[in-house]
Amino acid sequence: MKNIPALLSLLLVSILFTAGCVNQQNPTNVSSTGLGSTSTEPQETTTSSTSTAPETTAPPATTTTMPQVLSRTMPAKQDWVVEDGVRLSDAQFPSVIRLSDGRYRMYATTISISSFLSTDGLLFTQEGTSVLNEGGVSKVVSLAGGSYRMVYSKVEPKLVGMTSSKVITFKSATSTDGKTFEPENVMRFGSKGSTQYSTLSMPDIMEVAGGLRMFYTGDMFGTDYGRQGLIRSATSQDGGMTWQRDDNVRINHVALNPDVIKTSDGKYFIYYAAHPEDVESGALDIYAAESDDGLKYTDLGMVLSSGRVDVKYNNPSVVEAPEGYRMYYTQTSIESDKEVTVIKSALLKTA
Repeated sequence: MKNIPALLSLLLVSILFTAGCVNQQNPTNVSSTGLGSTSTEPQETTTSSTSTAPETTAPPATTTTMPQVLSRTMPAKQDWVVEDGVRLSDAQFPSVIRLSDGRYRMYATTISISSFLSTDGLLFTQEGTSVLNEGGVSKVVSLAGGSYRMVYSKVEPKLVGMTSSKVITFKSATSTDGKTFEPENVMRFGSKGSTQYSTLSMPDIMEVAGGLRMFYTGDMFGTDYGRQGLIRSATSQDGGMTWQRDDNVRINHVALNPDVIKTSDGKYFIYYAAHPEDVESGALDIYAAESDDGLKYTDLGMVLSSGRVDVKYNNPSVVEAPEGYRMYYTQTSIESDKEVTVIKSALLKTA
């Protein structure tokens, strides 16, 4: 049975970190097991939030794009190998995209949301100051005309009728260059306003036919504690200004922090963090699921694990790399009675 208290405490951990440099750590181990298949369940109601976004100016042609369909297929067996060292110290919640010139831009939460640049995907250097001075756990999508919208998590005071002391909603910010964002001061996506669905977290956004689809962790802090942390989705047809919840669930067991990619053969792969089935500790590993339509997923099992009950692998972000695919993720461990949080990477070779 998955460890629900540990899952909840991880989601509400304070985001108070300082941007770090690349340090070296020993590589960890990778394992792969099965989890079974997912099922769907009726959604309650649908809501949306409205606002008018500020006008933006198109950036130079060589700035960030968010790849929607990758140029490769996914191998039948995902043998991810953890790469030596760490990508960032004292940071978490990586969100990585490729620039048109082949470089990597990573958005990560330190003291605030910051951006980091790399030519090889391994050594990252911070780009100036923070890109946004509030919130955490961000995803960025490019819009028509060359501007960018960031959707990020923000802890808000408890709403009327809710049982939890805090709720996490999604807000948004815009940018003309992908490096400096201005908050739009509007809740783009929030709770249904019932004790069954009082908070959500960890957005991921990708382009689909007719608009955008956002994947997120929902179903937390309600009265049904056996069903917290399911992965759901919502769609937008106006560039992320308003959202409509999709029916059913994408991952119908306790799971969090989804990251979704689409491969060249039209398949969708969702990566997420979950507790191992046979571990009652706070350990977290990375799992994967596959879909033909982006809505109904079949679990592929665990794809990345430390093999230790005192280590958490969390917040996956998968991008295409020259060798195949690279996954960035948060690693949290206890070293000398102190919690240490770094961003690491693993490589899946396809050649």
